[in-house]
Amino acid sequence: MSKNIKLFQLITGLLITNIAGFFLRFFEFDTYFILIGFRFHISILLSFLFILYKSDLDSIKNFFVDLPYKRYSVIIVIVVLPIAAIYLFLLVSGNISIADPDYFYEFGLSSIVDYPIYLIWNLPQLFMFFLFLNIIKSEKHQFIIVTLLSVLLFTFEFVPIHEEINYMAIAGMLLSSLIVALLVINFKNIYLFSISIFSILWISILSFGSSSKKLINILFASQYEGWEGFFAVSKELSAYIIPAYFGIVLIILFLFHYFMQRQNGKSVSQ
Repeated sequence: MSKNIKLFQLITGLLITNIAGFFLRFFEFDTYFILIGFRFHISILLSFLFILYKSDLDSIKNFFVDLPYKRYSVIIVIVVLPIAAIYLFLLVSGNISIADPDYFYEFGLSSIVDYPIYLIWNLPQLFMFFLFLNIIKSEKHQFIIVTLLSVLLFTFEFVPIHEEINYMAIAGMLLSSLIVALLVINFKNIYLFSISIFSILWISILSFGSSSKKLINILFASQYEGWEGFFAVSKELSAYIIPAYFGIVLIILFLFHYFMQRQNGKSVSQ
């Protein structure tokens, strides 16, 4: 953790963020806003302002110019191969078919063409998220600290207010937080992190749909409230598909982490 940021200040900041987010949800206000196309979730924006106030601007600049890992082809392994494995499993088991969603052309096909635009609109907040996690994390227990920070920043989003507890959404959030932690500690690359996180969420929702207006508006277009997905999955499996995809991504990142640790260990011993 940055020496300028005390534990008490961090806890206070997380509490303020969650209390503010909870009351926004309670009174049915959005917990995000869109400014000339760019998306900003209040948790990410508030956390960034918190570290910006206490951080050295030169250290922030280094995250953009001093990139320790530049093999962006790893994104294919992290994003594309897991979703291909999901497609293959569903196809072989006979649990998938081509869907006929509303707004197939206006939302579905256009989202493929507009992927670069949606990515650009989300890059500022993903950069902020990365900077917050990297500046707050300490040298010890990095994985645990980054995972906890990712969970605690968005806890209020999963507290039931006007709805029942969504266990699959909570599972997705926990898996996403683990993925975030492994990306942060393994690659330390702000661009690879941002593209990976956006692409994992984007391709899973585009493929299988989401009823979350928040996710649709942030990751895709702001005028839609839901998307049924390009593929229809059997009722028995539909709730588990996206968490399963996150789980495969997580396994791949754990394997990558394991081999990197072994390689670093060999380098030190030599």
